[in-house]
Amino acid sequence: LRSSLCQSLNFAMTPFRYVNGCIESHCRPLYACSFNPYTCPQFPLHIAVAGINHVSIYEITNGTDFYPKLTICDPALTPHDDCTGEADRSSATKANRFYAVNWLYDTRDDKLMVVFGGDNGLIRIVNASTAEEVQIHSGHGNVVNEIRVHPVKFTIYASASKDMTIRIWSSRCQTALVVVAGFDGHRDQILSCDWSVCGNYIASGSMDHTVRLWKVTEKMHERDAEKRDRSFEEFDEPFKAAVESSFACAQVASTGDMHTNYVDCVRFFGQFLFTKSSENDLVISKFGDFEDGVAGCRITADTANETSISQLSHLRIPNGDTWFLKFDIDPRKEWLLVGDRTGKIHAWHLTPARLPSADPDCTIEMPGMLPSAIRQIAFDPHGKLVACVSDHATIVILKRTDWTPENDRTQGSPSPSSV
Repeated sequence: LRSSLCQSLNFAMTPFRYVNGCIESHCRPLYACSFNPYTCPQFPLHIAVAGINHVSIYEITNGTDFYPKLTICDPALTPHDDCTGEADRSSATKANRFYAVNWLYDTRDDKLMVVFGGDNGLIRIVNASTAEEVQIHSGHGNVVNEIRVHPVKFTIYASASKDMTIRIWSSRCQTALVVVAGFDGHRDQILSCDWSVCGNYIASGSMDHTVRLWKVTEKMHERDAEKRDRSFEEFDEPFKAAVESSFACAQVASTGDMHTNYVDCVRFFGQFLFTKSSENDLVISKFGDFEDGVAGCRITADTANETSISQLSHLRIPNGDTWFLKFDIDPRKEWLLVGDRTGKIHAWHLTPARLPSADPDCTIEMPGMLPSAIRQIAFDPHGKLVACVSDHATIVILKRTDWTPENDRTQGSPSPSSV
């Protein structure tokens, strides 16, 4: 009774409220959404939404109003192909569902791009202003489940796939920079990946119930000074590919002790990991001891991995027993939001003073939203708005009512003014 009363009081105090929403006309599931992170508060926000056969870019104005600005269709489809997702999956023109979308930004030519992938394993990079295709990355042998951009180098991203690999790519090259896999790698499809804040590690979660940590090293500093000082554009494509591909990757930590079902979302939180599985469970943990680095430090042998993991807290997600539900943490590191299979969002308040409680601090219900799985939640780069997409083709925008621009921590980020 006491727990129910506390949850009721917390629900009334939630700082997130519904401000807008729409249903896309195809009425098919939407699997991914991502705000353009390279913008300043004075410019309109843009959000990319991925689902069946196309990616839509919406512009958000006046803080709450949003409208479609650009639609990027699957070029493999003709006007006569089935665009509903119900085509014969064995046919050559089967519908290509997109499960992952994100944003890239090239400072060399001030180019803002959308990167997305899905069923057929291809990853497309498209100019967000003109819809012109910039690059096609082929290499994955199966479905692309997630795309995460490097925290510092905004032309580089990692993709997690059903082919049991993570691949690191650059929008400036056609081939993969690194294939993250190996004899000790995942034994089933990889559902999620994430970069550490420093960009030196990638965490991954898989259907094999394990969480693994990979060390990414860059060797570009070994290039001689004369080549580094010359303009990048002076070199031919083979040299550019060689420069961009001077990376290496090795597994440094792994564990199968935290989850007993699919690990479908992993996110770094400083040196800690937030990992979610399809068993109504989200775990806060860290490899090694608290005083160790990101990957722990007990094991020093070149061929050995850190397998010891410290578990800080277990969060219970009501009605979260469905896989491919991806949570997000706001840029101020104050709130964690995750959706469930009934169309509700559960929120935990993150504070240095205490660990999050096992049960959600509040639950957010969207008026008029049909009960369907919320596949992904995304915060805008300033922490003011939250977007979520669901199986019923619904896009919902929430607003944080206690947000103040004085505390915005993202004003120093690159800022293309518009799409």
